[in-house]
Amino acid sequence: MELSAEQFSLSSLLGGGNKIRIPEYQRNYAWEATNIDQYFEDLVTVVESKEDHFFGPIVLLDEGNLEYSVIDGQQRLTTTIMLLCLIRDRLHGMDNPNHLIEGTPLPLKTLVDQMLKLNNFVEYRFTANHQIKGIFRDYILIDPGAAVRQELTKGGKGLNQTEKQATRSLRSAYFRLKDGLDGLLKEHANNEEELKQFLFELINALKDSLKVLRITVPDENDAYVLFETLNDRGVRLSAPDLLKSYTLREAKGLSDVDVEDIIGQWDLAVERLGDYSFEKFLRHYLLSAQDKEKVQNKRIFAMFKERIGTVGALKNLEEIAEASYVYAVLLNKKIETLDHELNATLDRINMFSDTHRVFLLPVFGGEFSDQLLRYAARATEMLAFRWTLRGGNAQVLENLYQRYAGRVRDEALPNKTGALTQILEDLMKEAPNDEEIRNEMLSASPKANLVEYVMTRVEGALSGDLLRWTKQPTWKDQFAPKSPSKDSNWYDMIAPENTTGEEKSYEDFSQMWGNQTLVEFELDGSLRHTNWAKKVAGTIEHKGLKESEVQMNSDVVDETQWTKDHILSRTKWMADAIALITSVAATQNETVRVESFRA
Repeated sequence: MELSAEQFSLSSLLGGGNKIRIPEYQRNYAWEATNIDQYFEDLVTVVESKEDHFFGPIVLLDEGNLEYSVIDGQQRLTTTIMLLCLIRDRLHGMDNPNHLIEGTPLPLKTLVDQMLKLNNFVEYRFTANHQIKGIFRDYILIDPGAAVRQELTKGGKGLNQTEKQATRSLRSAYFRLKDGLDGLLKEHANNEEELKQFLFELINALKDSLKVLRITVPDENDAYVLFETLNDRGVRLSAPDLLKSYTLREAKGLSDVDVEDIIGQWDLAVERLGDYSFEKFLRHYLLSAQDKEKVQNKRIFAMFKERIGTVGALKNLEEIAEASYVYAVLLNKKIETLDHELNATLDRINMFSDTHRVFLLPVFGGEFSDQLLRYAARATEMLAFRWTLRGGNAQVLENLYQRYAGRVRDEALPNKTGALTQILEDLMKEAPNDEEIRNEMLSASPKANLVEYVMTRVEGALSGDLLRWTKQPTWKDQFAPKSPSKDSNWYDMIAPENTTGEEKSYEDFSQMWGNQTLVEFELDGSLRHTNWAKKVAGTIEHKGLKESEVQMNSDVVDETQWTKDHILSRTKWMADAIALITSVAATQNETVRVESFRA
């Protein structure tokens, strides 16, 4: 097998006469909000620290004449090109985008164009995935001053239905990147020279501080052999193994140390978490233990060593073992509390969140009453859900959890009830308000990781049974199916399959919150996609919706047809319901009920 592997700066990869394209066989762009937030977190760290950051391996197929196809690294490269375009667009809107370096004007846009364009400063060096290539070029890549440049909108204005579907992730990522960049630049907006200095540092971080391992192969066969070799060679040493080894080494210098006891404590801590990432637990533990320093994955080992140097190997092991037990309680799998309501709350929040444990670790490690622990879990659930629904920045939320965990340690431990109650009230003030929640439910499609949670909460408030649907298996479904069968009349009842501009299509209506439901049995495929009447009635062999004991299904099965008006009306009802269910008042009194949906 022939390959070359070298470390490059990103500007070396995106420089000179290099042309980079995403080949046709690659899957579509698919980064989600969490990927974008992590990308920004890494970039901000690079700018602040002035240190290099390993951007990961980029595997390229050398097609000759400085043309390369991306075999691995599409998501990172596409995201970076988008960010460079957004920076360029910001510079385009400035009256004077030149930055003075020792009295000499430096055109910042030229620094960006050197990565976006070939040496002739006319041709663009990057070609996106074939499914989004034209949209990426016309709406993102081309200079904003060009006559052919189009305006990208969140709703996909001007795109046909196929283009809207293909660019769903792209549009979401683009506007999250834009919001992230606007947030970074906002701090310097009142001082133009300070703003230019920050932009200069940001561009340089992208150009020179992001390091890639560029692996170049001459053909696809060698690429296949490369991945086969990397991914199929024995059992890799894990992070817990390395940390255990270091703990043992530091402890062996102490007298009266039982090595087997140390090994046993460590292995028990790992076992408690089951198949959950020990590295993620350790990162959350380090975050909850100090409220100032950020904890990046690459810094975990170094911070671990620092803690051992401060408190000693045995004390550090003891604290990790105790924290692993509390963390396992928060995971609510291998270890559960004796409080069924508390377990149900933990189950619900675990449906869509994990960073909340940074805050709850010191709370559950204290000596508070079961009642106060329930309140703490519900308050954290309220913030986590509302923040996630609104698409809030994950890093900002993590910082909030870290700061409030510090307040718990400093003000409330081990059992100061009044102090913890005040902290929880302050924590909930950080959440988006009722109006923001209603607007989000009415205007945006459901986030996949929140559908089951929302349906479970609404059903609990409808039926008064808060526990049943948290533990009992359920299936997410839609009243109007995502893919109607050919003999159905759904397009006539809801909307055409394909529309243009801002007019809503069938898919837009089917994805609304008001069209979502839960069923305690899986609907057969022959019913899921068929007409409403058949879907409700079922057949001799298969249950229909009328057999469901879920209250939200019982409320609609008497409707003779399910239409777009039903979906719009139920979306509004659901927006009001979820705003009430996740309100501060409901958090303080979890027996809140909602009225049944009436068309």
